[in-house]
Amino acid sequence: MPLEYRQWISPDYFETFCCYYGSLIRTHSQQELKMSDEDAAVRIQSRYKGFKVRKDIQEKKEQEQAAVRIQANFRGHKARKELAEQREVPFPETDDFPGYTEEEEAAIKIQANFRGHKARKQLASEGRLPPQ
Repeated sequence: MPLEYRQWISPDYFETFCCYYGSLIRTHSQQELKMSDEDAAVRIQSRYKGFKVRKDIQEKKEQEQAAVRIQANFRGHKARKELAEQREVPFPETDDFPGYTEEEEAAIKIQANFRGHKARKQLASEGRLPPQ
């Protein structure tokens, strides 16, 4: 017969509950005090071994999850790459700066990027460009 809420909070039941669990705790504590050093060592070792096994299982599970994630990412990368190769239309090579060497073209691009950066910075300081 399950206890009703009133029975749980009644002083008589609460006192009985406390006495029962108090006696369990005292009995458990007394049993531990009576334990020999060898029994204590065995208990400590068995708990440590259990802890170590649970820790190893958790680490193995995490490694497996990481491996699965890496494999899934690689499969996705591979599929996207194959799809891009199927859709890819070769673009004609364009010469952005005809008559210049590759190094000169790189220098021109760097200078243009810096000039753009400088101009955007000036416009932002004057309030004509919203900051990003």
